[in-house]
Amino acid sequence: MRPRPLARTVLTFVLGECALELVPPALHVAPSVKRRSRERRRAPEHLLLDQALDHEAMAALPDAKRRGRPDIVHLLTLLVQDSPLAQRGLTRLLWHTQEDALVRVRPDLRPPRAQPTFYKLCEDLLRQDEVPMGRPLLTLERGRTLADVLAAEARGPVVLLAEEGRRMRTGDFATLAREHADLTFVVGGFAHGDWRARPEADVVASVSASPLTAASALVPVLAGLEDALAP
Repeated sequence: MRPRPLARTVLTFVLGECALELVPPALHVAPSVKRRSRERRRAPEHLLLDQALDHEAMAALPDAKRRGRPDIVHLLTLLVQDSPLAQRGLTRLLWHTQEDALVRVRPDLRPPRAQPTFYKLCEDLLRQDEVPMGRPLLTLERGRTLADVLAAEARGPVVLLAEEGRRMRTGDFATLAREHADLTFVVGGFAHGDWRARPEADVVASVSASPLTAASALVPVLAGLEDALAP
């Protein structure tokens, strides 16, 4: 069932500096890439960089620990798109990549559960700027910095999830949702390190005293928003 059109409340989720890219030229001859290319019958330059498979070859790449994590994008997309909020048409989801591309996710996207299927979708997107062609569920715009994306796309206060932020619980996010018609949440789409360009935010929030994955940090946010906006 497709979500209803956006209501007055708009919850925008921005996955910032996502570790989503095609295999760079320096790795086209790497054994892991050549093997995958043969198995999938795809040219090396048409494959996603994947740290789980390419970690040895990636060791010489700049910022290697921040790259090649399409699994993070997959999991965060599933969390947002599967939420009751999305089913009610209250969410917008945007990806921003480390190569400064903006990906718009159509609200009725039902993300593939299987990683290989999702990865193929992303590979096609990065090659042709939209998938499927003609009536796209995902569209890509190049040359968009994270600051540009937030300036153009943010609605309401911007909430950045970060380890050093103010501790907030599920109830705090519910309170935010009751106080503001619109909110924008920024979550890092990379596994290690700090932001290349830390986004400006009205609220910097932390959900735990211990480091968490981006997906674990997003769960209490979604729970609080759902509590506040339940029909």
